Amino acid sequence: MIPKNRFYFLENASTAQQSDTTSNVTGETLTMQVEGTATSFSLQLLGCSDNKSNDFYPITGFTLGFDTLDTITAKGIYTFGIEGFGRLKVNLTAVSGGSVTVFAKVTQGV
Repeated sequence: MIPKNRFYFLENASTAQQSDTTSNVTGETLTMQVEGTATSFSLQLLGCSDNKSNDFYPITGFTLGFDTLDTITAKGIYTFGIEGFGRLKVNLTAVSGGSVTVFAKVTQGV
């Protein structure tokens, strides 16, 4: 795997919010680490293929145990196939009892 980009979608977010949008040119896989002090939260990775559109849709990913999900409610590491998505963002729909940080690493296979 060739690392293409490393960044934070959100850092210490304690209120519901959407992250800034990030562009994806050649990335194929996004690995997301969700951590923080929140006692409960709900977030989704959203993607858009049409760069002229502002319509983003939830992307289904995998837990480390290979369970599928499109809403994250627990700290951990998650993997998403992002090939074909030109823009990505995180939607933190709820958070309580602390804050949430979302770190992402985009890679391309060899």
